Amino acid sequence: MPSPALLRNPRFLGRVGRASGVGLARLDRRPSLDRFLAEAERFTDALRLGPPAVLRTVHALRTVDTRVAQAMFGRSLFAVPRTPRARAVLVDRLTRRGLRAAEVPIAARGAQTLPGPPQRLVSLG
Repeated sequence: MPSPALLRNPRFLGRVGRASGVGLARLDRRPSLDRFLAEAERFTDALRLGPPAVLRTVHALRTVDTRVAQAMFGRSLFAVPRTPRARAVLVDRLTRRGLRAAEVPIAARGAQTLPGPPQRLVSLG
């Protein structure tokens, strides 16, 4: 995706502002993981930035009790299953689609700087 060109485009930046404004305010008032994921999904749907294949994958994965949103640029997404069964179905669907994935834990204390070199990500597939 032509990220630098998009980030210099006032019309695109206006779309981003409209798609994110209300959600960011809601998240700021009452931050939580579930609210962040809900707003990320809403932002993904409002902006529709991804290629059709990515957006189809996002919507297909949401049907398995999983929160799914596209990362802002590129052909990547993030997913948080709500149950162990949903995780198993998510892994199966990603594998069937031939998609690579990495599973990373969510920090209970929020964002923080960790000492030392980055830890290795665990592959799901």
